Amino acid sequence: MGNLTKINQLNLWWEEFGERSDPVVLLIMGAYMNSQAWPAGLIEHLVDHRMRVIRFDNRDSGKSTWFGKKTRVERIASFLPASLLRSILKKNFAQTDSKPTHNSPHPNHYDLFDMAEDAIGLLNYLEVDRAHIIGASMGGLIAQILAIHHPQRVQSLGLMITTPGLHDENLSRTPPKFLEETLESAIFGIKGKTLEAAIGIARAYHGSRFKFDEHRVLERGKKLLSHGYNPSALHSTAVDVTPSQLSRLRDISAPTIIVHGSEDPLIPTDHAEALNDGIYKSRLLMMEGVGHEIPDELLRDISSALIENMKTV
Repeated sequence: MGNLTKINQLNLWWEEFGERSDPVVLLIMGAYMNSQAWPAGLIEHLVDHRMRVIRFDNRDSGKSTWFGKKTRVERIASFLPASLLRSILKKNFAQTDSKPTHNSPHPNHYDLFDMAEDAIGLLNYLEVDRAHIIGASMGGLIAQILAIHHPQRVQSLGLMITTPGLHDENLSRTPPKFLEETLESAIFGIKGKTLEAAIGIARAYHGSRFKFDEHRVLERGKKLLSHGYNPSALHSTAVDVTPSQLSRLRDISAPTIIVHGSEDPLIPTDHAEALNDGIYKSRLLMMEGVGHEIPDELLRDISSALIENMKTV
């Protein structure tokens, strides 16, 4: 099922759940993930509460148009010994404290503002004037841009495991320890062992509160792969070249719920606190012992908080 629609000169894949007469919830997923990463239980709970849920594949993911392609250097790297790759990656990780620069952008470069316009284009196509916007990780950044630059289109905002700016100098950086823990996963990814890489990343993202379920991660990984996974997507570059939204948070007028894990290894908790401090009509739900993840065990609590926030409109 699902639909492929021409939006902003690219093909955007989307699908919907629930009754067309119900209020619209637009789900925006994070970097490298496609729409299938949204937990089914979350969607079911929203539909049970009379919401029309729409999810879509961001550009460069899933069944939408891909821009990023494996470069010649990446193809060569896949043949290098793991020991040499490990040494190269360690050197790269050692430089993560420096601000990212892109003096020679990819010829198909885009930023998060472009990705936000994809979402607006989809709403226009569906003739939806206003929607509740929920974004996870990179999708949360896109959601903020929508709320700031298209406030008339946003009824409420759900910001999950996200940040106003991953590289904002006023906020904590991703700890080097986390990058070191993802080293072996990065090597798996370069070698084309995508499922092994996905399990390693999921394990590094996982908090201490709930047991890590490798079988469940593996099954979800297979589902994501079958729908379309682009390891060469330009999502990281899009995040890097998009300015932080920290100074613009006061411009967000939509009621906002911020959901974050207290043990998020990628986006430290001060990013969530900055969102809560900066957005006037906001509330922070801190998930104790949770990492950069949306745990199945807390789906009921998370969806209830999102629905409660929607009802304040």
